[in-house]
Amino acid sequence: MKNTFRIFGIIALAAVIGFAFAACGDADSGNSTSKTYSGNGYTLTIKENPNNPNRAFTPLAGDFYELRKGKTSKGIVDGIEDNTFYLWPEGAEDAFKVMVSGSTISGVVGDIRWEDGTTDFVMDIPPITVSTTSGRLTISEFGSGNNGKYAFAMGYDETNGKELIAANSIATDFVITGTTITSGSAELKVWEYTESYLLINYNGTGDVVFTVYIANKATVTMDEVAEFLNERSKAYWLPAPPSWLVALGISEATFDSGIGNGAFVLEMEN
Repeated sequence: MKNTFRIFGIIALAAVIGFAFAACGDADSGNSTSKTYSGNGYTLTIKENPNNPNRAFTPLAGDFYELRKGKTSKGIVDGIEDNTFYLWPEGAEDAFKVMVSGSTISGVVGDIRWEDGTTDFVMDIPPITVSTTSGRLTISEFGSGNNGKYAFAMGYDETNGKELIAANSIATDFVITGTTITSGSAELKVWEYTESYLLINYNGTGDVVFTVYIANKATVTMDEVAEFLNERSKAYWLPAPPSWLVALGISEATFDSGIGNGAFVLEMEN
């Protein structure tokens, strides 16, 4: 079951198969063995692995990388998919991802281990475009104890191959406003999230499993969600929940033309 956003790569960055890379970067002069990308204050250089020489240089899995932003991170290219590099730093437990468009870095997400031994979790993505949506998800059985709190959810429509997010509203800087739970129920708007940083109308039909968040505040940033999930995915035991999270659960919803219903099932309570 796929129930997280591929675009953020906050659950399983390492499980990526390397593919040929279509984007073009700025090549060094002459017979180039490297390409450079820049943006958002980062400079990324992909260098040819000498064990795979004699090719018109296009970045491949197994090549070496060097990322700079004040500090330097070095390692190998673990995989490449859909204009996204999955980069595994030396001494790190996981890869992080760098999204590019042409020679421009458009986003960086994940844990970056630097040469000085420090590690920073980053989530640098461009502003998103939010369209209106007719998609709706009604979640019941929250229980009266959660009345007045706020719900939002994320899921993956496996039938139609769509990543979904459900909330009351979402801002261009990816601040999520949850729907107030009333009488143990909440109706959320549902958007499809695309890898072009678009939230668009959802009108799918089929079954979708959502991860449902109950928050004690109306707005939560995607940075806050991503950091929690990133830590949760790496831990051998569950990390302490963030202060904003009241409870976490799932809802198996059935949709017909973008309108879905499901019940909340508790998995973790703070």
